[in-house]
Amino acid sequence: MASATKSGTNPHARHRAAQYIRMSTDHQEYSPLFQREAIAEYARAHNFRVVCDYEDADLSGLIFRQRPALVQLLLDVENPRRRFNTILVFDVSRWGRFQDVVEAAFYEYACRRAGVNVIYVAESFSNDASPATSVMKALKRALAAEFSREMSRKVFLGQCLNAQRGFHAGGPPGYGLQRSLIDSKHETRRGLARYEYKSVQSDRVVIASASTTEASLVRKMYEWYATQKVTGVGIAKRLNDFGLRNRSGRPWEAQNILRIRSVPSYAVKLHRIERHRFGDKKQ
Repeated sequence: MASATKSGTNPHARHRAAQYIRMSTDHQEYSPLFQREAIAEYARAHNFRVVCDYEDADLSGLIFRQRPALVQLLLDVENPRRRFNTILVFDVSRWGRFQDVVEAAFYEYACRRAGVNVIYVAESFSNDASPATSVMKALKRALAAEFSREMSRKVFLGQCLNAQRGFHAGGPPGYGLQRSLIDSKHETRRGLARYEYKSVQSDRVVIASASTTEASLVRKMYEWYATQKVTGVGIAKRLNDFGLRNRSGRPWEAQNILRIRSVPSYAVKLHRIERHRFGDKKQ
């Protein structure tokens, strides 16, 4: 005991560690709380004390520069005055689903080169430098990257299918249009406000007419452009002179008009929506 004190070491001292948490939409069961509990249990069992916390919430694991917490973590790793010598991560996929497995290995190597060990607390392999561990890490990184690619393909095909069925594929609706919620029987439930999304899995979102006033105003813009020698600047000035404002409550600008005019299917979509809403009025 006296020798340990003389040398400045304490066999019962807890090692200082940083924990890295990443939450994305691909695996909802990997919630931050779930990861923290797993890391805390590992830390208690292996005599670690978590002194730093880094979390990337709702972020993809594909692109390094879009993960500010991981960027800051690696910067802190290179700082000689850092407070930790170990990084605790739930598993390989939480470290990242980099499409190039060498990139994931490089970031881990950069930590090890600076004297910081990266430990994956939920993985079955040992956290050492053995050949078996290196092979398992490479395999896990490849599987994580492939999972991401497979999810991207599925999401893309799902969006294409929804678009073919007439459902909204994403993005804000244009002026004169709004997102509307329909149920599994294609019956309209209600319009969706800005930043409001569906909460029932079987519901779908379609584009519908926002209001008769907005739809009529868009038609008038097309009419002016088609029958009169007027530019986007002229149309914007005309609307502002009438005291009309855009959806944000601001004066119209030429770019607002050009954005509406540059969408080829805009007029067709509005025409179809109005026909569906009011019916054909044939003589």
